[in-house]
Amino acid sequence: MFEQYLVRYGAPTLAGLKTASLFRYPAENREELTSSLEQYNALLIEKGVRIQCICTCPGKVLIYVYRPVRLAADLSHPVARQHLERIGYPCDDPANAVEALSERVRRSADFPHEVGFFLGYPAEDVVGFIRYGGGRSKCSGCWQVYHDVESAQRQFERIHKCIRVYCRCYDSGSTVSRLTVAS
Repeated sequence: MFEQYLVRYGAPTLAGLKTASLFRYPAENREELTSSLEQYNALLIEKGVRIQCICTCPGKVLIYVYRPVRLAADLSHPVARQHLERIGYPCDDPANAVEALSERVRRSADFPHEVGFFLGYPAEDVVGFIRYGGGRSKCSGCWQVYHDVESAQRQFERIHKCIRVYCRCYDSGSTVSRLTVAS
């Protein structure tokens, strides 16, 4: 079952279209989840993909699938870096930044909106979302858009097509390893 979730919700990251994906996974069996995470990390690390649990709640976990090299580039964007460092994130090391995000998710009553920086959303859109509390966007799709609508809509289309193609390929027998593009 983990593999199905990984393909469905992680396809844009596996394909290299996005820096990262985040999804909720119904995990009653923690040992099975730990085993799945170890198995897929061992399989995908050579392709530049990492998977980790960033939050555990009763009956479910939050899974973060990401490309560390791309995340490092995203975190070094001047707008993202300025915002994240101001609130205490270590932007020089993606693994430490993900741990800090995980800690903020676990401690915060509200979901930390800066997560958009960790998902590869345009920095201007993440800042707009934070500034306006999710309101006043120009359009929405995979994220709320505050800056370049045309570019975002093209990316939304690519992401939706990727998910459809990956799910179809997976249902036809393709493996996660085969579906994952090496970076």
